[in-house]
Amino acid sequence: MARKKEQDWFSETDRKILAWLWNTGRALDGPRRYLLGSLKVAYLAVRNSYLDRLPFQANALTFITLLGLVPALALSFALAKGLGFADSLEGLIINEYTASQTEVLKYIINYVQNTKVGTLGMVGLAMLVVTLVLTLSSVEETFNRIWEAPHSRSWPRKFTDYLSVLVICPLLVLASTATWAGIASHSVVQWILDTPWLGPVAAQSVKLAPLFILVAAFMFLYLFLPNTKVPFFSALLAGAITAILWWTVQSIYIKFQVGVSRYNAIYGGFASLPLFMVWLQVSWQVLLFGAELAHAHNLVSKGTPPKDVAHRLNPAQREALALGLMQKTAARFQAGQEPWSVAQLAKELKVSKGEVWRVVDDLVSAGLLAELNQDDLVVPGRALENLLVCEVLAAVRGGLEEGRDPQEHPEDPALVALMDKVLSAEQKALGGLRLLEVADIPAPGAPTGCNLNQSPSQEKS
Repeated sequence: MARKKEQDWFSETDRKILAWLWNTGRALDGPRRYLLGSLKVAYLAVRNSYLDRLPFQANALTFITLLGLVPALALSFALAKGLGFADSLEGLIINEYTASQTEVLKYIINYVQNTKVGTLGMVGLAMLVVTLVLTLSSVEETFNRIWEAPHSRSWPRKFTDYLSVLVICPLLVLASTATWAGIASHSVVQWILDTPWLGPVAAQSVKLAPLFILVAAFMFLYLFLPNTKVPFFSALLAGAITAILWWTVQSIYIKFQVGVSRYNAIYGGFASLPLFMVWLQVSWQVLLFGAELAHAHNLVSKGTPPKDVAHRLNPAQREALALGLMQKTAARFQAGQEPWSVAQLAKELKVSKGEVWRVVDDLVSAGLLAELNQDDLVVPGRALENLLVCEVLAAVRGGLEEGRDPQEHPEDPALVALMDKVLSAEQKALGGLRLLEVADIPAPGAPTGCNLNQSPSQEKS
């Protein structure tokens, strides 16, 4: 009972805060509008972290990481050993961590280096790779839930994408380290360091280099891991904030190492292991919060309000909006003009940007629209002469069979017959009406007929 009251109180308070944040923004402009946008991003990130049960997700990923850590290091060290970089990679890993972390990592690295990959055989090597891919797949699924991605990567893509990252990333880190060592010995760099006013600035910049590397690493994870398009600036912002948070947590953790002797009385020689696990769990929480931050920034920048405060269009309005979007994009595409952006379409059609994005997402999923990788531009996703009006309607409606479980929702013959009559009448009325005819643009060729009871993706299959 107490739990239910707590949930009701949270839901009511959350609804009021969301309504205040989104309704207040309409009357603001300039710096105050940017400040309110920052508040929206921060609140959505914290709120969604609570709703997505981030600590529990971090706990699961901590356990999975412990299982996948040895295979990941084994693969990286096998490649580094073949290229003669094994000692450099070990030093790079060890030097970045605290005493208790280093103790655990030294044990793991010693175990990995004693593992002879050549003697594992094809079956052993395959199991090593499969364990690694399954570990990263669990991480991807967590990111996909945060970003509400419809599905994960296919298994062939998982193997190619994950393994390429595990091979390339260590090499890039080692290459950057070696490059910096070469630059540092250059006479020009030495002259800069010896210059009275440039030297201190350059020295401080060098001290901040690990932070910049962290920002790049986190940004790469936020761009790469979710199986959906992540805006670059959202990933960059989340990467910068997450890097600062992680660096702060690491600094606090180092200070708390002073009291590690207290744990030795209880854990003895195993004191480093629980401390390492705590650090790993907190690191996952920070990383996942960054993913929530990137997702929240993307929603706010698109103007998409949360479901609790969004004014949703009714089905007829969504269909009209979908036809309007397709008509506008088709007309401009046929005229050879610059594509519409989502913001321009929202202003032109006098609809909120959030609602436009929702319909655009449906049309993109159906293959009727395509997004360009710049400025949220949209263009037709298929040849216009073969695109029917009924396909646009089916894209925003979804088929009658979508999301249905025949066992839970047994079909009523009378209801099915009635819906068949309605859909048949509508299909007969629309016939082979093409989108270009609605847009008043002539085009050759004309398909005939379509099925309003299934989405375009179902028709293709």
